[in-house]
Amino acid sequence: IPRDDQSRYAVFFKAQLEDPESPWWGDSQEQLLTDAAVTAYEELADEQGSNSQDWNWGDLHALTLTHESFGTSGIGPIEALFNRGPYPVGGGSGVVNATGWDLDEGYATTTVPSMRMVVDVDDWDNSVWHNLTGTSGHAFHQTIRTRQKIGPAVSSTRGTTLLMSSSNIGKTPSYCNRPGASPTRSRKSKRRSLASMRL
Repeated sequence: IPRDDQSRYAVFFKAQLEDPESPWWGDSQEQLLTDAAVTAYEELADEQGSNSQDWNWGDLHALTLTHESFGTSGIGPIEALFNRGPYPVGGGSGVVNATGWDLDEGYATTTVPSMRMVVDVDDWDNSVWHNLTGTSGHAFHQTIRTRQKIGPAVSSTRGTTLLMSSSNIGKTPSYCNRPGASPTRSRKSKRRSLASMRL
């Protein structure tokens, strides 16, 4: 099973749980499960403290947005200017909120969908979308951090409303109403873009 396919691991592990005599367990299923639980507790306590009430998957599974050119320059001040995060991220590789990580490296998020959309066919204007901008854009623009924080936090924010009904095509989208945002596109270009989204 590929190391980045945690959902297949879960299916395999479930099958093994139902077969205590499987050679996969070695000498004892019970002993291996006990050892795994102790090791997991020690690892989590080391990462997030001994109080399990403070354990948080989002913090453990956080995403750091690393700039392709300057993010690994080795120059601290430069990396601090262009890299963003870490941001708490939920989800996993086998769920709708699809976020992946490398089992051999830790729990930090390494893969996320670049864009997600939920379309309400009963109420088109109730449709929403998220676009993870990563580190693209002007590093010093006043809204860059706002966009980057909204993107990763897909499990805790509603996203940007898509005005998809014919009566609303051409109206200013909600992303142009954020504080500090600059609605630079003309009404005609907005209408064109929104109409293309309907297709």
